[in-house]
Amino acid sequence: MTKTALASFSDLQDCYIRGIIKGKRNPTITAIYSICEALDIPPLEFFQRVTDEMETLRNRTAQGTSGTRSR
Repeated sequence: MTKTALASFSDLQDCYIRGIIKGKRNPTITAIYSICEALDIPPLEFFQRVTDEMETLRNRTAQGTSGTRSR
């Protein structure tokens, strides 16, 4: 789904969606629920996916910084 289509289906402005994606805007809970509805995903599943992704990123970061570098 394109950003424009997501904005349209979630009844949000395209610039608002782009701002969220770029990390320049923080979505309200209402906006998150609208996005979930547009994506046909329950909010609970959405937040579980976000939690899983954050955990994966944390683990990758920890693995990258836990080793020592030799010169």
